[in-house]
Amino acid sequence: MLVADPGFAALTLGYSSAAPYRGLIRLGVASRGQRRRCPEFNAHQWRLVCPARFVRMAWKARFFMASTDLVLAMTGASGAPYGVRLLEVLVRAGRTVHLVMSPAAALVLRTELDRTVRLDRFDLADLLGPSAASIGPGRVLYHNYRDFTAGIASGSFLTAGMAICPCSMGTAAAIAHGLSENLIHRAADVHLKEKRKLVLVPRETPLHLVQLRNLATCAEAGAVVLPAMPAFYTKPQSVQDMIDFIVGRVCDQLGVEHQLLKRWSEGGS
Repeated sequence: MLVADPGFAALTLGYSSAAPYRGLIRLGVASRGQRRRCPEFNAHQWRLVCPARFVRMAWKARFFMASTDLVLAMTGASGAPYGVRLLEVLVRAGRTVHLVMSPAAALVLRTELDRTVRLDRFDLADLLGPSAASIGPGRVLYHNYRDFTAGIASGSFLTAGMAICPCSMGTAAAIAHGLSENLIHRAADVHLKEKRKLVLVPRETPLHLVQLRNLATCAEAGAVVLPAMPAFYTKPQSVQDMIDFIVGRVCDQLGVEHQLLKRWSEGGS
């Protein structure tokens, strides 16, 4: 909002949580009177500047434009319940999620959860079941794994991070060696080159030397390697508790608030 008022003016920078501007920074100028009448302009969202400084700050403010969108990729490692639960938690936390699945991920999903997902005719209900009905439109944006025209294939498309959950050893190898053979590999490559958070959740055991070296290479390039290794100090009472522990740790890395696990020292631990 730009106000033509020669009187007292302020540059406003504030985080928007309301659709359709979720994740954007508000930038504008308002007079003193308008700040009184508009509750949006409060002490936390505006700052007084002189006209000369306003131009400089407005120019710099374009760099603060950021997105809270997250990318979630599911690949062919065992551990489909981790990926499905992570998707549910991210959406419930108010994030928009760009979802990509490999053909092997669809096969594992059918084996482990008895759910059939058609990659060329994707339906969120096939993946999440009845809970998909509670998810609003535009909250989960599906991209086919072969679609290199998707925004997440470019570094100019802003995101807040990416998780590959579960992450197969083949996917880790492709990332380690920069082989952008599908959209998952390319999106991961983009997050590394743009210095954004990339979380890999491998679920494989045992690991041979080449696999270990590939994971080390990914870590050296900037990725977070977060193996699906549940803790037991939380005294899990069910498989769901163990799944939530891993999903919660992934959310920690992505900066997503949650109440999925009891942290060390909480509750007398």
